[in-house]
Amino acid sequence: MIATNRAKSEGGRFKGAEEERISLLEGVMEAADAVDIELSTVLKDVRIVEKAKKLGITTIISFHDFTGTPSRDEISNIIEKMHELGDVAKVAVTPKSLEDTLTLLELTLSSRGRKPVVTIGMGALGRHTRIVAPLYGSALTYGSVNESVAPGQMSVWELRRILDLLA
Repeated sequence: MIATNRAKSEGGRFKGAEEERISLLEGVMEAADAVDIELSTVLKDVRIVEKAKKLGITTIISFHDFTGTPSRDEISNIIEKMHELGDVAKVAVTPKSLEDTLTLLELTLSSRGRKPVVTIGMGALGRHTRIVAPLYGSALTYGSVNESVAPGQMSVWELRRILDLLA
């Protein structure tokens, strides 16, 4: 189980104060296998990462771009920074072209054999990456149980059916 309490600026729905958001996340960490926390949050306060390490749970450091896809070099630098801070680097971007999607998949493939990376293309052009990125080395994918919580997200049932067909 992955615990997260996503900041509004990173696509979340939490409406309280930042301190309350972090406190709630800390409160559920003991029940989780991993915690997913935004890079922007960790750069300001490493408390979540430190607590996760003490608890022996995996830290997923995430970056979201809902408006586009940074350059290959920018994404590589972001991944490197996330790996310095945590166990898994998660990059979710919004491709504006097939070339953006290809860049994301190439980065995923080139990261194989290193620290785990999760790559997700959001929106219509990135939707298929939720299925194929794991084939390129993405450590996991995200699906919704009820309603989609991110642009282009599929249900866990759709993902399972398609991944079973590809396996």
